[in-house]
Amino acid sequence: MSLMPLTTVPIKTEPISPAVVEEIETFEAEAMRMVSGDVSADLFRPFRLQYGIYGQRQAGVQMVRIKIPFGGLTANQLRRVAELAEQYATGVGHVTTRQDIQLHFGELRMCRPSCAGWLKSA
Repeated sequence: MSLMPLTTVPIKTEPISPAVVEEIETFEAEAMRMVSGDVSADLFRPFRLQYGIYGQRQAGVQMVRIKIPFGGLTANQLRRVAELAEQYATGVGHVTTRQDIQLHFGELRMCRPSCAGWLKSA
């Protein structure tokens, strides 16, 4: 049996609501304050948990939980999650029992490009 060559499918994007953009920008700003030392880890913890960013036992890395309403993603969104997993995590996304996706071992300083990347997929 011969295998068909894989083709690259461009990711289509749609506009993101201003409220979502503002929420991501707020998180990015606070994350950068944490990285620069302006905010302590103890003060940052409750803030980051609201945004689906969880500390791991390993120093300097976070787990990012991507919440998926009703467990449904478009093909473009799924491709984008795969790209983000490759660029900012281990290359593997874990699907949870609640139909979300978790990306492990991401660095907090990579928050800005990964959040901006997620915006491009919606």
